[in-house]
Amino acid sequence: MDGEEFVYYDSNIRKMIPKAEWTKKIDAEEPDYWNRETEKLKSHDEWFRENIATLMKRFNQTDGKEITHNTFTLQFMTPHQIE
Repeated sequence: MDGEEFVYYDSNIRKMIPKAEWTKKIDAEEPDYWNRETEKLKSHDEWFRENIATLMKRFNQTDGKEITHNTFTLQFMTPHQIE
């Protein structure tokens, strides 16, 4: 934490990937953990794509083209980080 990337969701392959050493150890303790978390993020991914597409259309940011590929970074912050 503290700015360290500990997990990564790759929206191209639609899979959550542990990055930090301590997150990689979860596989040994709970082998299905990353599959369950990936399924949760897939639904968030679909919702996010639909909403970004809607916003881009509403603010006329599509130039009349379909949205085929975009890269977005979503960073979760705790309340004390926002202040």
